[in-house]
This record gives sequence, C-alpha cells and structure tokens, in this order.
Amino acid sequence: MLQVTVWSYNVVRWLTVWSSLCCAETWEVVFALDDSSNVQQSEWSAMLTFINSYIDQVVIGFGNIRISVVRYSSTRSTSVAFGLNEYRSAGELKTAISRLGHFSQSSERNLAEAFRITLWQILPETQQRYFASKVTISY
Repeated sequence: MLQVTVWSYNVVRWLTVWSSLCCAETWEVVFALDDSSNVQQSEWSAMLTFINSYIDQVVIGFGNIRISVVRYSSTRSTSVAFGLNEYRSAGELKTAISRLGHFSQSSERNLAEAFRITLWQILPETQQRYFASKVTISY
C-alpha cells in the first residue's frame, strides 16, 4: 500500500509540475477508474485520494483544468461518473468524488470501453476548448 501512495503522490506532483510548465494552461483530465470486483476497498480509496490530491494542487475551472471520471469494469457496467462540464470548482469536484462508491460485481476489466467512452462521450464536450490539452489517466 505504501508503494501505491508514494507512486500516486509522485504522479500527482509530476502532473502538477508538467501542467504548470507546459505551454497549455487549459487541460481536460479524464480519470478512468477500475471499478471491477478485483479492486479492494482500500485500493478504491487510494484512487479517490489520488484524484483529490491532484485537485488540491491545480486550478479548477472552465479557463483552467476540468476533470471527468469514467468507471470501468465489464462493458455493460462502464460509464461516465461525471463529465467535464458538471463541476466547475474544486469543492464541487471533491464532493462528487467522495460520493463515488465501489460496488461492481464484475471481475471483468474493460479499459478499452473506458477509452471508447472517453473518446465518444467526454471529449466531444471539449469543442469550445479545442486548444486544451487532453489527458486520460487510468488507475
């Protein structure tokens, strides 16, 4: 568990530094979370902590960074938890993330479906921000 926490912290720090140094100040960030029954509750909590840590270190809003979450397991269970346009502040995002329960009964992990949903359902929301960098983080 300690390795996951250290790795998560380093990734959050890297993303924060990269986003501040990169020429693009606007980002569309999609977190694809493994919601299969293979994931223990402690691992699910670590994923949510990871996202909250990232939110704490960046500026959330239409002119800055927007965040979406996709939950994946079986093809039928993969869905958008919330889109890029739903929450416009760090507080709103953190509240939404705290409400994400882990309840999948499927042991299937269909990351390809999560990417398909990201490409066809979430990224079309970015048409007004065509200049924004797009990032998907699979956890």
